[in-house]
Amino acid sequence: MALRWIVRDVWLLENEGITIRRQPIRSDIGTDTAQVRDAVYVENSGTKAEKLSVVARFYAPNGALAGTKTQSLAIPAAGKTSVEFELSV
Repeated sequence: MALRWIVRDVWLLENEGITIRRQPIRSDIGTDTAQVRDAVYVENSGTKAEKLSVVARFYAPNGALAGTKTQSLAIPAAGKTSVEFELSV
């Protein structure tokens, strides 16, 4: 399998205090399938804990939606965490 990487340095502010810092996307490509891994690093710079959902949408090369994964999490005040998604296509 060939290993491919995409690293996106993203800063997305959805509400006060929550920031997506980076999002490395990795894929292992075989002859018939591919394994895609996506990690999202989230920080809470606020003064209170926050609950949120992170949604990853995976698209095929032709633009068709290949899959959707969602993970809910809670981040304490001034905390950091990461969410990892995996999809076989």
